[in-house]
Amino acid sequence: MKIFYSSLFTALIAIFSLNASAQVQPLTFTAIMDMSTPAGGSSGKAVMLTANQSIADLSEYSIQSYYNGNSTPGSSSNPFTAGMPALPAISISAGQHLLLCRDSTALSNYFSGDLEQFPGAMLPTLFYESSFPTANGNDAFTLMNSGSDVASNTDHFS
Repeated sequence: MKIFYSSLFTALIAIFSLNASAQVQPLTFTAIMDMSTPAGGSSGKAVMLTANQSIADLSEYSIQSYYNGNSTPGSSSNPFTAGMPALPAISISAGQHLLLCRDSTALSNYFSGDLEQFPGAMLPTLFYESSFPTANGNDAFTLMNSGSDVASNTDHFS
């Protein structure tokens, strides 16, 4: 009976060790937005990322876009898709959000200022305004860290 409990204990430790070793990525997708704002046009397009740990330099990360359900990264005039360009060279703290958007003022107005700091959030949201994203509903994104796939917002290879 002692051997049985010893084996059971060893098995439970092995199972919990595997579960405990599952890594949470330092940076993850939080939201992909494509909304109609009163400002019109593509002002409602944005990608929100959340830092699960502090990151000194976000430029180690990039986003690949897969257009129209394709399984190959797209290329367009968008600088975020040509050659997997990096995110901005800024630091971010654990728990902080980064909003990559086309029009930060339009989004801020649409959400009545709540994007700047979510109710209950300890840190303000960082905004980075550029021509990214250009996606629509049948496009997917992959978050890359130094060329390695970190996270996808959809299974773009199905």
